[in-house]
Amino acid sequence: TLFRSLNSIGGMLLNIAARSYGDAAVAGMSIVSRIFMFILSVAIGVGQGLQPVASFNYGARKYHRVRQAAVFTLKAAFALLVVLIAVCWWNDETLIRLFRDDPEVTAVALPAFRYQCLAVLLQPVIVVANMTFQSVGKAGRATFLACCRQGVFFIPLILILPHTFGLVGVEICQPIADALTFIVSLPFLLAFLKQLDRMDDAEKAKAQS
Repeated sequence: TLFRSLNSIGGMLLNIAARSYGDAAVAGMSIVSRIFMFILSVAIGVGQGLQPVASFNYGARKYHRVRQAAVFTLKAAFALLVVLIAVCWWNDETLIRLFRDDPEVTAVALPAFRYQCLAVLLQPVIVVANMTFQSVGKAGRATFLACCRQGVFFIPLILILPHTFGLVGVEICQPIADALTFIVSLPFLLAFLKQLDRMDDAEKAKAQS
């Protein structure tokens, strides 16, 4: 799929950019990617729980329930990520050293890990927006938002920032891509939630008439 292709290209470009700063940089960035792949899978898992609820109620014209489910999922995912990130933040070096106990690797991975800890708190909005649009048949919006994080934003950033900021540029590419994806996803999600309110009002008015 397009999403997987962009993900693979992004990973390849990340390794190429990190390789300029030695094997420790490649190892450090790989470790951070693996840790956050697990954390993101938790957020995605919560988001996937929204899909059957949203799709059923949208098809049944129970639009207020779709909105309630999306908001509840958003809150639940955020609360869960706050707990996970708090644990990870206070055990950052320990987590990194579980993969490779090398001071040079830790020196690269630690800043990237902390930047990503902050950025991952934006994921609930990104995940809920994507899962909601998938559930209600808005494939175009869902595909676009899914491609933003690892493609539309990440690929240009990984090609530009390392040349401007050096190793720090490599470390901040993913958090900045996440922040930009959040900025794009939020208006999409808010506009759709307002649309659901209007559709629900219309259904109520139709039922009363």
